[in-house]
Amino acid sequence: GEPAFDVSTVEAEREGPSYTAETLAAMAASGDELFLILGADSAADLPNWKAPEEIARLAHVAVALRPGWDDAAVNKAAAAVAGLAERLIFFPMSLIAVSGTELRARCREGRSPRYYTPDAVARYIVEGRLYPPGGSDGPGLHPHHD
Repeated sequence: GEPAFDVSTVEAEREGPSYTAETLAAMAASGDELFLILGADSAADLPNWKAPEEIARLAHVAVALRPGWDDAAVNKAAAAVAGLAERLIFFPMSLIAVSGTELRARCREGRSPRYYTPDAVARYIVEGRLYPPGGSDGPGLHPHHD
């Protein structure tokens, strides 16, 4: 693990749907400075999430610019959410050009996540049946606007 990071069980312990704004509100009680790390595809969709202004108020939004993405779509989305533009941090990401949305779809189609994630993550996804073929996302795994 990385000593600068902590694992939170706040979403796993919550009953019912889980939303990013609520998770950040619970985590903000610690007084720590919060950073929400998103891929550019998810950040560009932020105006459609539940309570995006609250998300921007509670956390910096660190956006990974994967190959083939630039900041234009994210900046357009930020203009639609009060306070978001001031909280954006962009950083390059040179890893495999696959989004979480694409990975979930691949698994639901019965295709392996191998080579799209580290081996340990692929095993965890398959063994935990997080995204079963023909199913929808598992509980709490796509919390922002489901």
